[in-house]
Amino acid sequence: MDRKAFLKKACLAAGAGGFTILTGRSDAGRQADVPKPDAKQMFAHTWIRALMENMEQKLSETDRVALMEECGRDCARRGAAGLAKQSQGNVDNLLTKLAGHLGKENARREGNTVFIGYDKCFCPLVSSVSELLPATYCNCSRGWLKEMLETVTGKPVQVVLKQSIKGGAPNCRFEATIQG
Repeated sequence: MDRKAFLKKACLAAGAGGFTILTGRSDAGRQADVPKPDAKQMFAHTWIRALMENMEQKLSETDRVALMEECGRDCARRGAAGLAKQSQGNVDNLLTKLAGHLGKENARREGNTVFIGYDKCFCPLVSSVSELLPATYCNCSRGWLKEMLETVTGKPVQVVLKQSIKGGAPNCRFEATIQG
């Protein structure tokens, strides 16, 4: 399989679970409250961990980040596109909807900067396992947020992952800057 085909398949596989923050289908709690995963969840988590470790060994950091960001964008387009389109042109509307799931303090903006925080991991592929993952993984969430904000604003957005639960932090924090 050539590199381009591999990257596409890996992106689709990693994004397949979707980002369920807005659907209410995720029953994952804070990392400390995560119920014991079943064999299927452990298999998926172990497979993803192996994928991330192989990516770390075989791909440049630039390629890893781009791949996971694209997986997050795909997840947003498939799972939350309606929300972004409903909020078209109105970032505050999107943030109000996100605040309903995250809490007002975790979905806010100051000028062109948007601050998003999660007190639990919402990724249905890995949230049920408390084990940490390589830092590469959470670039998927960066891509999800970037896609959502770019869809709403029609402008380029830069998203910085400040910290993540799967990276060992008590919560996930993102800072997004809307350009122009």
